[in-house]
Amino acid sequence: DFPAWSANGAQLCFILNNADLYTLNISIVNGVPVGSGASKIGDGVAGGGSYKQGKWRPGQNQIACVWKKTGDPDKIHMLPSTGGSPTVLYTSASTDWVIENDIAFKSDGSNLVFSERHISTGLVYLKVLDVTTNLVIKSINLSQYKSIRELDWAKSLGSNTVAITTV
Repeated sequence: DFPAWSANGAQLCFILNNADLYTLNISIVNGVPVGSGASKIGDGVAGGGSYKQGKWRPGQNQIACVWKKTGDPDKIHMLPSTGGSPTVLYTSASTDWVIENDIAFKSDGSNLVFSERHISTGLVYLKVLDVTTNLVIKSINLSQYKSIRELDWAKSLGSNTVAITTV
């Protein structure tokens, strides 16, 4: 699930078995893309939870993912693309807040956009996280929508435009 290309197109990251984060090397053989060297870099099963929606950080060998574990607040993790311990970039205030599965980096890799929904009140926020400080620098109330299903940051350098699909 949730395949995402590295900036140079040489690797994919993806979620396997709705839990584990993998990378896969991609090469072109006789004009056909071929995957090899699958590597588990995030073990959701061993951690008792699951990774969702891996996205490569532009210009870096890092992948951000949503981390979900029953009974714990949702988190956004950053992992080295070669594996290792995750760094927690963001933690929801409580288990009543759900980080919706889609996340996206700004083209320079400085910020990450995501949405968060409150289970009982239906509040929905679009949030921008500064990846260097791990602080939310913008929070936009979009509670007129039930959920933000998909989002993506404009690809032009320096753009502050985000596209969203709502429910």
